[in-house]
Amino acid sequence: VNENETDTDDEKEIDDEKETDDEKYFSDHSNMVLRIVQDDLCLSLLMIGQSIWAYQDPKSRSLQGMISTEVLSEICSIFSTLWNMSSLRRVLTTQFENIFAGFYQRALSLLRKLPIPNDSATFQTNQVFDAEMEIILESLVDILCLYDGSTPGRGGGTLESLFLAYDCDLKSPDIFSGLLVELCRCCGGTVNEDGVTLQNHIVGSTQAETPAAAVSERQSSGGSLGSQGFESLMNVRHVPAHLRELCAEALVGSVKSLFNENHSLHTHAADTTDTSLLQNTEKSQAGATKVKSIRLAQQTKRQMRQGAELFNEKPSKGIEFLVTSGILSSNVTPGDVAAFLRNGIVLGLDKTAVGMYLGEVGKPPTAGGSPPCWQRDYFHKETLLIYCSSFHFENQSLLDGLRMFLAAFRLPGEAQQIDRILQAFAESCGRKCAESQEGGLRLFQGDSKKAADGAYLLSFSIILLNTDLHNANIRADRKMSLDAFLRNNTNYGRDIMDPGCELPKEYLEEIYEGIREEPIRTEGEGADGVMTLERWKDVLRMGDYSSSIPHTDSVDVRELIVEKMWMPVLSAIGGFWGVTQMGEPSEFYHLKSAGGVPNNRSGMLGAQGARLGMDLSVAMLTGLRNLSCADTFQSFFHQICMYTGLLREYKSDGVERTASFVNSVECQSAVIIVLNIAAECGGIIGSNGWKMIWGVIFELRDLKLLGGGTNCKHRSLIMESDLDHLCAESRRDWSMLLVKECGGACGKSEQSSTGYGKQKSGMFSAFGRAIFGSDNEDAPLLASQDIDEQSSAHSIKFPSSHGKEDLVLWDDLATSDIEDELEPNHNGNYMVNVSAGTVGNTFENHLIQEDN
Repeated sequence: VNENETDTDDEKEIDDEKETDDEKYFSDHSNMVLRIVQDDLCLSLLMIGQSIWAYQDPKSRSLQGMISTEVLSEICSIFSTLWNMSSLRRVLTTQFENIFAGFYQRALSLLRKLPIPNDSATFQTNQVFDAEMEIILESLVDILCLYDGSTPGRGGGTLESLFLAYDCDLKSPDIFSGLLVELCRCCGGTVNEDGVTLQNHIVGSTQAETPAAAVSERQSSGGSLGSQGFESLMNVRHVPAHLRELCAEALVGSVKSLFNENHSLHTHAADTTDTSLLQNTEKSQAGATKVKSIRLAQQTKRQMRQGAELFNEKPSKGIEFLVTSGILSSNVTPGDVAAFLRNGIVLGLDKTAVGMYLGEVGKPPTAGGSPPCWQRDYFHKETLLIYCSSFHFENQSLLDGLRMFLAAFRLPGEAQQIDRILQAFAESCGRKCAESQEGGLRLFQGDSKKAADGAYLLSFSIILLNTDLHNANIRADRKMSLDAFLRNNTNYGRDIMDPGCELPKEYLEEIYEGIREEPIRTEGEGADGVMTLERWKDVLRMGDYSSSIPHTDSVDVRELIVEKMWMPVLSAIGGFWGVTQMGEPSEFYHLKSAGGVPNNRSGMLGAQGARLGMDLSVAMLTGLRNLSCADTFQSFFHQICMYTGLLREYKSDGVERTASFVNSVECQSAVIIVLNIAAECGGIIGSNGWKMIWGVIFELRDLKLLGGGTNCKHRSLIMESDLDHLCAESRRDWSMLLVKECGGACGKSEQSSTGYGKQKSGMFSAFGRAIFGSDNEDAPLLASQDIDEQSSAHSIKFPSSHGKEDLVLWDDLATSDIEDELEPNHNGNYMVNVSAGTVGNTFENHLIQEDN
């Protein structure tokens, strides 16, 4: 028995060892697959996807597609699949950062910048790019509409994930804001998340004396189009209708995903299942602390972005602004500035400005007062050395390290500046690269000074070779040959190389072939450039960190997201409707082509824009109402009221204003939205909202657009929406009372024959008498026979000075000729909860019926 038990124990130990080995094998196998996905798969997909615009023609600004639409469709499908898997999403944070910024955001940026084709080649190129953009936008719609709310506390929409993972991280670009603003600009929007006006292809400059004044001037100087901006906009092709449709679908889907009802239910359930009030209090306090940290990170990042903009104009202004704002300490160190130059590219730092600052020698001390420390010569030198040491050159060849180094900034053109930068690079790379004694090749000397000198000479020679081989101004017979390159770099002399330690010929030939096949390029960052292999290595090594702000399902976080998105979305609605913030026709929207046709209006007088604007505004207003963001809801609603075009200043007479409103289905759609929202959410639009509603109604009345026609055959635009609490007889008595009093106000009642005192005249006095009784104390009540005398009155005409009240310019509910014959069964209702579809679809269908 003991022997059997011993054998059994041995078998169990063997089985346990096998299970452990199997788990270790599968774990190693999974890690290997994950590394392949992180390094190889994502880079390959990104570089292949970016090849559709990697070879852009600088003369015609046309894009040459280098891959088929089938391949691009597979790439986008893989991107969507990877994002939909939450387990992979958490370990591909850096990869998705570059995918969203370098692929999707870059594609949207190019879409709104394509020129108007003036020849068949450009037209064909734009057509190919539109087909590719359709695939990209469909993939983006799938990603932005994703809602993973199955698990409370971990779910949420794509906007929440992007906002918390990237926009709240100081070392990451604003992926959420970037995608949102680009989508809105493709739809016609003109503002960013801070409400600052943006214009396509317009580069402005400020002459402010202080950094703070420059920022203030920058934020307030984008309101109008100059002559240069207007001419540049004339050359910009409008986004095609079917692509605008996809952009709007992405916006509407992302908004609905953000305000998903299941999200609120999960949050509410999590709050109501706690049995202790103390636990709820601690949870709310923790959520408030997280929101406070997010707000602080957002403010810090905004100030860093402003400092980057000032740095691009003048480096000293940018650093001074960061010190004044508290981003950098008052005792700023070279390490602080080097970290800002290293990580600030994603915040808007210009690579040319970074290269100029790194190459500057600085200012020496002067008698009677020295310049700020960040302008001193020693400060520039130490900053450059720390900046170069921040790169990971381990296990990298000198050529790969040089490519990675030069991809982070743009090398200045002055020879002395290039010399200073390359010397600092050689000191750092010569000790770590594969050619050093610590690397595998061991081609450089063991002495650190000799290794740095050898790396410097070889780096300078590589840059000269790159310029010589790829400069179009150099003739082919004068370009550097392989023999000349070998002769210049084989032996650098005894001061740098010991005898017998010359660089191998095969090594130099490999460098020459690598430069000839692929030049060293300094492309833009994120949405402004193309990813390279060297830049990818640097990005992955810099991205080995986790976000310091955890994900949360707090309602306050969604309110933060709403604060960032409502202005761009509102501007996109204005772009769909072709109006500015003041309700005036948009200059860009109404630009005319050579044929005199508006550039950015689709068929049926903008019916598509009217529908998309209505759907987006309804989705946003409904979400704001459900989220109880009263202030934002009211601000959003007030701007929609301005989009009606009925509240702007009177710059023309009534006939022109009437014609403008009648010919604009976009303004009509805005009126439908504000009236329906007022009917449904009248308690939260505020007093100013009601003032605007009555302003819209009074303007429609003044323009003779409120009634249903002279014969009152059709219903009025304003109708009773609640159930009638009066019986039929009481309602008839009330109506007749209004008829008599209104008729008397217009001079149609014989007050002299009644013998009653003189009453106040006017429409509002008549309406007040109908509600509160006569304003004359001696006036008797209305007799029943007086009601019978007025029972035959079917219409009331209010005479005007011009006598045109019988002419109906537009009847909003009038039926067309075909509808008169077919007796339509629809009731002309544009309420939000229409069962046939969205309010925009309902409105567009009615327009189609009237057009037919």
